[in-house]
Amino acid sequence: MKRKSPQMSALAVVTLVASGALASQPAAEHTEDPLVRVRAISMSPSAMPGQRVEVGIHFEIADGWHTYWPGQNDTGFGTTIEVKAPEGVQVSGPHWPAPKRHVAPGDILDHVHEGSVTPIFYLNLPQGLEIGSTITIDFDLAWLVCKEMCIPGWESLSLSIPVTQTDAPPQTEGRILAEARARIPDWRRPTRIQLDGSTASITRPGATAIAFYPDEASGHVRDLLNAGYAEGDTLTLTVEGDDPRLSGVLEVWRGPDQPSTLEQITSGAIAAPESPFE
Repeated sequence: MKRKSPQMSALAVVTLVASGALASQPAAEHTEDPLVRVRAISMSPSAMPGQRVEVGIHFEIADGWHTYWPGQNDTGFGTTIEVKAPEGVQVSGPHWPAPKRHVAPGDILDHVHEGSVTPIFYLNLPQGLEIGSTITIDFDLAWLVCKEMCIPGWESLSLSIPVTQTDAPPQTEGRILAEARARIPDWRRPTRIQLDGSTASITRPGATAIAFYPDEASGHVRDLLNAGYAEGDTLTLTVEGDDPRLSGVLEVWRGPDQPSTLEQITSGAIAAPESPFE
């Protein structure tokens, strides 16, 4: 079920003004034929009490356009998703698939998604759910989609999942979730990166190229446009500021016929995995 949001969130408006991303562009209304189509999907059509349920928000982005990863970007704001779940339902996420680097004229670097992207959530259902009841999860979304111009978008979605006493087979949406999962590093077991002062040298033997996508918790990497990607097996990152720290996603390529690998990296202390999603 869809519910139209009457206006873009205050966060989106503030970010657009601050970034200047829309400063020279005409205002645009949210339309019935948007450049970004969204829907809420679930791995299974129903769930049992006490079960962990994998769900996602599937974004389909028009050819040639892109949205922004919720990490560090030179211009646009990252897509935001606010979740409202029934009491007792624990939610982990969103867990975002890794982005790609997008360099615009003027050496502007953003981390973006193109084509489609599906952030994943995990719902841990309480044992005491009544068989035959329905749980409903609400999602409020805001994004910026850009090509030569940028247009804000927003949507509110609801996902209803019946509670049953038997397990249900995966739906066809399971393929979409599996593809998304393959682009999400294991956030539960991040790789600890050691800084030498404010600099980290990251080596992955056998790599043909390495890229780093800093998240919002990371310090600013000096000259990220050039330092954030390197051909070969070593990436050297220097963090600016008095309290340097690295946090984000490392993507490693080892050949044209091999899929890249992804790591969640941090220079801080590694916390215990989120319970109950171990």
